Amino acid sequence: MIAEALRAAGRRRFALPAAAIATCVGYYLGSLIGLELRLPPATTSVLWPPNAVLTAALILTPPRRWALVLLPVLPVHIFIQKRTGWPLPLIITLFFTNCLEALIAAGGMRLLNETPWRFDTLRGLTAFYVAAVLTAPLLSSFADAAAVHWFRGEPYWFVWSNRFVGNVLTELTVVPAIVGGTLIVVHGWRRGRSAFKLEPAVLAVALLGTGVARLTSALDRVPSISVASTQMPLTLQLPLLIWAALRFGVTGTAAAVLITAVMSAWGIVHGIGPFAAIPAATTVRALTLALIVLASTLMWLSVLVEERRQTQHALRMRLEFESLLSRLSSALVQQPSAQMGRAFESWLGRIGGVLGLDCLTVFTISDETPALTAVYTWTGNPTCTEANV
Repeated sequence: MIAEALRAAGRRRFALPAAAIATCVGYYLGSLIGLELRLPPATTSVLWPPNAVLTAALILTPPRRWALVLLPVLPVHIFIQKRTGWPLPLIITLFFTNCLEALIAAGGMRLLNETPWRFDTLRGLTAFYVAAVLTAPLLSSFADAAAVHWFRGEPYWFVWSNRFVGNVLTELTVVPAIVGGTLIVVHGWRRGRSAFKLEPAVLAVALLGTGVARLTSALDRVPSISVASTQMPLTLQLPLLIWAALRFGVTGTAAAVLITAVMSAWGIVHGIGPFAAIPAATTVRALTLALIVLASTLMWLSVLVEERRQTQHALRMRLEFESLLSRLSSALVQQPSAQMGRAFESWLGRIGGVLGLDCLTVFTISDETPALTAVYTWTGNPTCTEANV
């Protein structure tokens, strides 16, 4: 999808290198976060974003180019994990298990949905849950746990369960955030519009602020809020997460839950925040499951809201379009033949505005001239791609 968008913008030769570089950068940053969210001496992280970064990259690129996107990541993987002191065979094996999860997730989504980059429909979100959230972490965790057990001697089922639960939450939050965010930026760039908006920025700042407040002693000054935050960990974030679900769809919901999950896991792993006195292993599992349930609920809610919004928009557009056609017919009947062309072109602008088009062309065809002949054209954006009717 990202490759097609870049080609449409006239950047075909840079599409694949840009995707590969972005994947390497995302994998590197995700690895830094994941390594900081381990509970030593365990190998498995509480959250491991690199796998989800690979999944998002494969969703956004054609399958025939998947190998060209994955192979450049291998040196990045080896470079960042060499500092852990793990044996090189384990590091390379973990890279292939990471790729296995991404391949299962992206491949399954393409099999179940013709547009795997769309999460704003019930079918798209269902395909995402079946392939990426459940099946991919479930199957790839068997190979990952076997490698860790063989090279590190850690209990097989302990590693498997930790990796499965953690990667379910990671796929659930990272993939929609990256895919949706990338498409928003690309579409905004193609249309020459700024992708920055105030409302999501305010939401992000509010989430970061509440997260920092939970990790510091700021809440201790208000005993009632401190107790509520300890007994019900997501009390402060819940209104913000609902805000994200109702206003920004699955992409915004995933990003909001991801911010909350990373900050909460950071506090638990490093022994700070309201749960510092509770064993980290117990707290991590409970918080991860709570975030999975919360994220799933809010994502389905956001899809239902979005589908209802799209239905209302389609109905409103149809009614407006039919009303416009009716007024167009009446206006053209009253126009002299000499002014018919100018009047028709002016009405094309109104039709294009209703349909959300940048340009509109009407063609004719006849038995004498089988080729299409442009009769009327309206252009609202000089750089637009023609929409033919």
